[in-house]
Amino acid sequence: TNTLVSMTVICEDGTLADCLSTALFVMGESRALNYWRSYGKDLFELIMVTSDNRIVCTSGLIEQFIQTNESYTLKYSE
Repeated sequence: TNTLVSMTVICEDGTLADCLSTALFVMGESRALNYWRSYGKDLFELIMVTSDNRIVCTSGLIEQFIQTNESYTLKYSE
């Protein structure tokens, strides 16, 4: 019962980003954000798209992420 449609991990290491994106997608939104808060704030950032048309970005992307599709609601997570 995962409501995620897409998970993107941004970090320096492409292999780590690939592994994390798969694992965090399976975890779902809440657990993925909790994992990021506990272990990832200095290592990676997340962009998640949910089935109810929300885009959730972690706080490190505030300056970089630009929403171009108004069909979605953008939220930044701390």
